[in-house]
Amino acid sequence: TTTRVPALQKGTYDEALLWFLCGVFNSFVANYLVRLRGGTPVAAAALHQLPVPRVGRTSSLFERIASLARSGAADESGRATIHALMAMAYGLDAGDLAHVLETFPLVAARERAAAMDAFRRERDAI
Repeated sequence: TTTRVPALQKGTYDEALLWFLCGVFNSFVANYLVRLRGGTPVAAAALHQLPVPRVGRTSSLFERIASLARSGAADESGRATIHALMAMAYGLDAGDLAHVLETFPLVAARERAAAMDAFRRERDAI
């Protein structure tokens, strides 16, 4: 027999936190960290060991990442901004992010450049 997991009811979870985590798991930095722990395919154990940055629940960084993830980051600019904000959340500087981006040779150069440009814009706006 199988056990059926009950569906989450609205209000039984922190929706903003789930969207924030979507931003985390879809970032270049998290992908890089997961690959360091086991390559591909990704084992569930690697995800359990992924360090998630502590970002204040009421901080603008948390809110922007959650909001962008919620909107689906449908355009390249939105995706680049999520990558940039996550790099900032993980405490990376421009050199660190450049290294991370170099490990994605199959991702279009313009997408990687957009992430770096967004990082510089976000960093300079602080």
